[in-house]
Amino acid sequence: MAIQSITLVVRDGEGSHSDVTLNFDGTITVSNMTTIALAAAGALEDIIDGAVVKAVLNRVIYVASIIAPDPTSDVEIKAKFIWDVVGTIKNTITTIPTFLRAKLTPGTRKVNLADADVATWVAFMTDGVAILGEPHDTEDRDVVAVLSAEEDYGRKRRR
Repeated sequence: MAIQSITLVVRDGEGSHSDVTLNFDGTITVSNMTTIALAAAGALEDIIDGAVVKAVLNRVIYVASIIAPDPTSDVEIKAKFIWDVVGTIKNTITTIPTFLRAKLTPGTRKVNLADADVATWVAFMTDGVAILGEPHDTEDRDVVAVLSAEEDYGRKRRR
């Protein structure tokens, strides 16, 4: 079975870009992948202070973001989510650029998984969009749960 992916391109306030790639079952139609890409972009924008500017499948889908990136946002400020997948001890990782520091548990580097917007993102990653499809890892295994999530600075930025 083929794997297909959506890459969400995130722009920060300085004009820099970073990507979040989500993998899906190859049986999902392009039309449904477009719906999933727009839903993923909306869920992602609730937990970042940058802006999703496009989603890439086999073609580019420009996401009409309703927000402009915060001028102080930076793609090097990230959150790393580690996900459990079906049938293996190998985990999959999603790194999210321009992550909102307000979504961290105060006094820690941990993402506040109880935050409503973060919970929406986790639900999207584990449940997908109704019957349209849900994220898989690069080996076509279903993402089932978040194992951990914490602040993760990019290579060029120091805390």
